[in-house]
Amino acid sequence: MNEQYGHDIEDLHVGMSASFAKTITEADIVLFAGVSGDNNAVHTNEEFAATTAFGGRIAHGFLTASVISAAVANRLPGPGTVYMGQQLRFLAPVRPGDTVHATVTVKSVNLDKARAVLETVCRVRETVVIDGEATVMTTSAARRAKAAAAAATAVTFNGFGRMPAGSADTTINVTNPLGTCEKDGGSMRCLRVVVSTAGRVRSCDPQLTTTNPTSPQAC
Repeated sequence: MNEQYGHDIEDLHVGMSASFAKTITEADIVLFAGVSGDNNAVHTNEEFAATTAFGGRIAHGFLTASVISAAVANRLPGPGTVYMGQQLRFLAPVRPGDTVHATVTVKSVNLDKARAVLETVCRVRETVVIDGEATVMTTSAARRAKAAAAAATAVTFNGFGRMPAGSADTTINVTNPLGTCEKDGGSMRCLRVVVSTAGRVRSCDPQLTTTNPTSPQAC
């Protein structure tokens, strides 16, 4: 999980599911109309709405759908998740006072892109009022580790090509993931990059420091 207790992409698997519930109030409908600019009388005018096929006021469809967003943001995958897309079908009306239960279920996971596809369903009691599918981008433990490693080996220079005052020479080990380095008893030649405070950069071989310390390539 990430530092906000949201699921990383590595945590997800097909079939994982979570829900979030919210009761749609009169205040929610009024505020949503004001924020969105959607003042359709079927949402805001009881006398008019009573003459429609719904027989009374109903909540905005996207107000109801926002409960899915809450499920994604607060439950699964959770904090740190970013919407990439959402498909929706509005199947039944939601009225003031109804409690909407949004359930999200993982359908597929793409580790390389840190993306997941979720089945999204909203219910009021036993009635499905919205269904659809969301594509989201999640946080990634692998990407955090890679960023941390890059930050650990970062070197900052000033406008004169030197490191800031008070800095020390920086050494960066260049390892080989395919085997063990010679200095550790293996057969792989692993180099080292040394950056001096004067801005000079050179590569060297730690193994030569032991076997041939006078070599120009020794560290």
